[in-house]
Amino acid sequence: MLLQKLGPAKWLSFQIVVWSLCATLQSCISNHGGFLATRFMLGALEAGYIPGGLYYISTWYKKKDLPIRYGIFFIGNTVASGCSGLIASGILKYLPGDYGLAGWKWIFIVEGAMGIGYGLIFAFFIPDSPQNPRPFHNLFSLFNKRESKVIRGAVLLDDPEKINSAKEISVKELKEVSSDWRTWMHFFFTFR
Repeated sequence: MLLQKLGPAKWLSFQIVVWSLCATLQSCISNHGGFLATRFMLGALEAGYIPGGLYYISTWYKKKDLPIRYGIFFIGNTVASGCSGLIASGILKYLPGDYGLAGWKWIFIVEGAMGIGYGLIFAFFIPDSPQNPRPFHNLFSLFNKRESKVIRGAVLLDDPEKINSAKEISVKELKEVSSDWRTWMHFFFTFR
């Protein structure tokens, strides 16, 4: 519902920056309770990212193009997970206790700061939707007028319902989805 209210560009950018800030603050953990609280917050802040990302992708592409785009999205997540281990290894090798901080703290500081930086870059450049192909600051557009028209036309010709991408979700619709057995099956199969 927040995604619909704020728009995908603002919501996803917010999630990236706040999640990365929380990850950075893990370097301040001093006890088991702090560890559990931080891990809970990370999970809560990350929970809307994948569905938000998939929704965002679905607003830009035709139905036949979505499977490959979703595949690229999930491959990107896997590659990022693999790269974070390599980055952590390098940090432990080159910053093992520098400036009075343990190497594990440096992992959180460096990787979290990188995430905050990428989140801010993402926020500055990511357009909201084919209907509004400008970043939220409205300083520039990544597409010229013709490109915007072509993208919008292709997406809406494929699925005219996408014109309602800014439509707010009602409480009734939320209840319908929450009571659908398929939603619960999806939840149980994807829960980790």
